[in-house]
Amino acid sequence: MKKYFDKNNNRIVCIENRASSSYWDKHWSTNDFESKVGLKFSPFVTGNTEKYLTKGSKILEGGCGIGKNVYLLRHYNYEVIGIDYAHETVSTVNSLFPDLDVRFGDVRNLNFPDKYFDGYWSFGVIEHFYNGYDSIMSEMYRVLKKDGYLFMTVPTLSPIRRYKARNSYYKNWKGSASGKENFYQFILDPLLIIEDFEKIGFQLVRTSPYDGVKGLKDEIKFGSGLLQSLYDSQLIVFRILKKVISFTLQRFTSHMTLFIFKKI
Repeated sequence: MKKYFDKNNNRIVCIENRASSSYWDKHWSTNDFESKVGLKFSPFVTGNTEKYLTKGSKILEGGCGIGKNVYLLRHYNYEVIGIDYAHETVSTVNSLFPDLDVRFGDVRNLNFPDKYFDGYWSFGVIEHFYNGYDSIMSEMYRVLKKDGYLFMTVPTLSPIRRYKARNSYYKNWKGSASGKENFYQFILDPLLIIEDFEKIGFQLVRTSPYDGVKGLKDEIKFGSGLLQSLYDSQLIVFRILKKVISFTLQRFTSHMTLFIFKKI
C-alpha cells in the first residue's frame, strides 16, 4: 500500500485498491463464512456496548460486512440491524443467516426514520470515502435518538505517524486522477474528527487508541515481517503476546482509535 501525506488536511492518503462495492465483496468472500459470522465473544464490542446501552436497545451497524457483530450483539439481546453496500456479501448473509437483519444500504443515505436507534456502531467505515464523511456523520446524528450513543473506530494519526509526517517519510499528496481512482482510505487526525462531530451536536464521551502491533508493523521496515507473522498467528501464545505488545505500544503506535460520542 502506498501512503502519502496530505498537508492541507493533516491526513495520510492510502492508495491500493478502490474501496468499491465489488472490492468489499471480494474482501469478505471466504470458504469459512459461517464460522466467521458466528462470533459469540468480543469484549471490545460487547463491553463498550453494555457500558452505555441497556439490553433490548436498538442498534444499527453501518457497514456491517459479513454481519459478525450483528450476530454478536443479537446474541447479547440487542435489537440489531446491519447495513452494507456490498451486494454479494449481503445476499450471502441473508441466505446463510435468514434470522439476522442485514440489509443492502448506503451509510450516506439511510432508509430509517429520524431518532430511530439508541446506538450506532461503525467499524472502520468513514475513512473509505474520498469526498469525506460529512454525509455519513449527518446520517449518524439523524437516526440516533437524543442521548443515543455512537461507537466508531477509525484509523488515526498516532505519534509514530505524526513523526513520520513531520520528517517527510511520506511523499506529499498531490491529488492525481490515478490516485483518486485507486483510493483506499484516509488515516485521519483524531482531533479534527472530534471537532467535526461536536460541531453538529455530538458530545465526546471518550477515546481509546488500540491495535499497537498493526500500527507498528505498518510503519516500520525493520522487523515488519516478524510482526506480520505475530499479527496473523492464531496460536494462543502468540495471540496473548500480541495483546501484551499492543497494549504496551498502543499509546505511541496505535492503528485505530475508538471514539464514543453521545447525541445531545
